[in-house]
Amino acid sequence: MKYRSLASLAAVFLFTCSVQSFAGTASGKKVYQSECGACHVPYPAVFLSTASWNAILDHLDKHFGDNAELAPGDLASIKTFLQSNSYDNSNIKKRYGNRFDTPGTPLRVSETRFFKAVHGEVPERLVTGNPKVKSFARCGACHSGAQQGFYDEEGVRIPR
Repeated sequence: MKYRSLASLAAVFLFTCSVQSFAGTASGKKVYQSECGACHVPYPAVFLSTASWNAILDHLDKHFGDNAELAPGDLASIKTFLQSNSYDNSNIKKRYGNRFDTPGTPLRVSETRFFKAVHGEVPERLVTGNPKVKSFARCGACHSGAQQGFYDEEGVRIPR
């Protein structure tokens, strides 16, 4: 029962992510999508807290084993966009309070309480043991709308 209520909230969370209007500049969103999306899915800003985004952006020279440093103007634009639209500034946080809060400052979306609630029933062998998926960080391998920011359950197809 506890999982069902979290799963129901997760569905609302994902729907809200897909229709949420974005604060900050339109150029910040565009720069984020082009710069960060060049290497991986540009994760919705709401998936992490402001503290998490700051921790990631403040160390782009060591971004998960790569140097992802950006021009200062691009970095400032991206930072403003992500901070303005982070979990703690979202409608989700306002609506559900602390329900999806994650202790600490996770640097990966897969470390958040929300992610674990939604993906908890997915066996690791279907992800990390699957050569077509390889990692939970590769959202687009299973979520067909990930590049556009859509993560609804109907768009999930785990490759076999």
